[in-house]
Amino acid sequence: MVGTGGLTLLKGGLSNSFADAKKRFLKVKVTKSRLKGMVGLYFDWEIDKTLCPWAEGNRYRMYFLLDYNTLLDDNYVGVSYENPNGIEHIDNSIIGGIYGDFERIGYEDAVFLLQHYESLLKRKGKSIAGNPEYDFLLEKEINLSEEEKEQVLYDNREKMTSPYLVINYFLDRAFIGDGDGADVISERNDLWREIALKSGDDLRKNIIQKTDLDNKYMCTSILEGNNVYYLCVSNIYVKEAGDEYIVDDARVASVNKISVEEATMQLERYEHIGILEIYQTWRFKEIFQSMFPKCIVREYPAGTMYIQYNEKNSYMDEKIYYHEDEISKFFFITEANELILVTKTESMFEEGIDQIMDKKVVCYTGHLKGYTFEDPIFTEYLESDYDSIVDFIEEYYSDQDI
Repeated sequence: MVGTGGLTLLKGGLSNSFADAKKRFLKVKVTKSRLKGMVGLYFDWEIDKTLCPWAEGNRYRMYFLLDYNTLLDDNYVGVSYENPNGIEHIDNSIIGGIYGDFERIGYEDAVFLLQHYESLLKRKGKSIAGNPEYDFLLEKEINLSEEEKEQVLYDNREKMTSPYLVINYFLDRAFIGDGDGADVISERNDLWREIALKSGDDLRKNIIQKTDLDNKYMCTSILEGNNVYYLCVSNIYVKEAGDEYIVDDARVASVNKISVEEATMQLERYEHIGILEIYQTWRFKEIFQSMFPKCIVREYPAGTMYIQYNEKNSYMDEKIYYHEDEISKFFFITEANELILVTKTESMFEEGIDQIMDKKVVCYTGHLKGYTFEDPIFTEYLESDYDSIVDFIEEYYSDQDI
């Protein structure tokens, strides 16, 4: 048990369990992010503290992260709390890597989503069952018709408002082998099998070209799996379905293995870097973290990384799609008292500069230095022995200032 700011975190399976606490259901919320392969889900309960005296409050929240990309089976955290405002940081840590927000759904719909995820796990010889705190949610099959179940899965996703959006999502789910996700945007189930390779690969880049037929698009895709790369050309057919689009048919034209060097060339992009000197680093860091509560935080020897994911799926709605654009910005506060902004596009760079020029923090920063690199150098810096990225750039890339 870990006490944190007036709440109690219980990683599933620890000795202090809420399994025996009397519960009254309050609400359940979910992120409609199924097509990115990650869904956040939580149940709120009112509990009787007499059976769990260690609890910090009379509320209890069950958090689940449904990871359809890797079929994670260690995905549960239980939280006891008194004031819901005190656990916003946990909400943010869960949805930091998932764009969108938690939205209310019905209890039976939420239980079905959890049970459906468990059924997918079992196909891979995995299970989240065995934790007495939430096993009751899995033990009895929820009473929904097949049509209602299909509707729940259909609703747990984004609306496909353009051909580019549905094509990129379909290929992303198909190549990774997530047929369950691809099916909800396809005319028929298992259509994704016409496209998927047996290896199960990540879609790193996709280029969509419109053909002479209104509903036919040619796609050139770069795939990666275990550092092996493929170039796949396919024809995707889409059609309108009400107020959105679905994939009507899919055919592979060619698949060729390509070298790491060729893949690197295909995936090359400029890297935009902004650097600001920081004064009163402890104060700046405190304010900065309050400004970006949904960032994923990672510690490195040279400093602290803040990863900001795109909160919208507009980057999927492009003729040229890059998987790495799911991350909009990297912020890095160095041990040398520098703030680094790293992006792959000029628009995100300009947006990031506007964010860090906020009046709350601008008084703690110095002059902005801007750089554009043909090759990614930020990873090189992280792997170097330099504390200061300015020193690193002056040593190796002094001609790159813009």
